[in-house]
Amino acid sequence: MEKLALALLLFVISFLLYKDFFPEGESTGLGMVFIIYFTYCLSHYKLDKSIKLSKEEKYVISQGLLTAYLVLLIAVFTLLKGKSSVGISFDNIFFWLVLMISIIELIARWRKVKRALQLKGSV
Repeated sequence: MEKLALALLLFVISFLLYKDFFPEGESTGLGMVFIIYFTYCLSHYKLDKSIKLSKEEKYVISQGLLTAYLVLLIAVFTLLKGKSSVGISFDNIFFWLVLMISIIELIARWRKVKRALQLKGSV
């Protein structure tokens, strides 16, 4: 059930981004193939159970994967000659600022989780 909910959420986000880049529906077939493929891959990705990760570590990794997924979709839609109607593109300075803030926040959270786990392990 959790995979279905994740797949549905990813599909909706991807479809909304697709409609932003292709409002008239051009490149429908290839764009939808990319959306379905990326959604399937990310929603069926699960961290290997042989690697013991805490809940916080899995959360940070999933946030990083979601960020990478959205950047990859924007890159694919740009390569398919799509143009965002709201200005989401690689030549927009605000896109890079938001991406940089997101990455910095992920790195800080990862370090905090690792530090907390080291302290917990040493006690």
